[in-house]
Amino acid sequence: FDCSGLVQWTIKKTHGIQIPRTTKSQSLKWKEQLNLNLNQIKVGDLIYFKTSQENKISHVGIYIGNLNFIHAPNRKDNVKKSEITKFWKYRFAGFVDLNFILMWTEPQLKLLKPQ
Repeated sequence: FDCSGLVQWTIKKTHGIQIPRTTKSQSLKWKEQLNLNLNQIKVGDLIYFKTSQENKISHVGIYIGNLNFIHAPNRKDNVKKSEITKFWKYRFAGFVDLNFILMWTEPQLKLLKPQ
């Protein structure tokens, strides 16, 4: 996985919805909902970072609590847990509430198992 592929796959598997494939597409879709207050982040929220030289949002992960998040650093590396300190705190670009995403994204009925 790359970072956005991990996030897209996780949301599809856990909630049966399809979100945009790339970090750029995700961050543009929810740019009005980006929250910069880390005191309000909750487990499951999508967290965005500016890691490129252009200072644009270029990395995404999933917040897991206690100032930690999981992410795929790149396609060649394993999924990692990282702490939002130093490197990541400086590059923090905001987060989007998972509940907002779930409320405003149509379920992909074909992804859900028949009942």
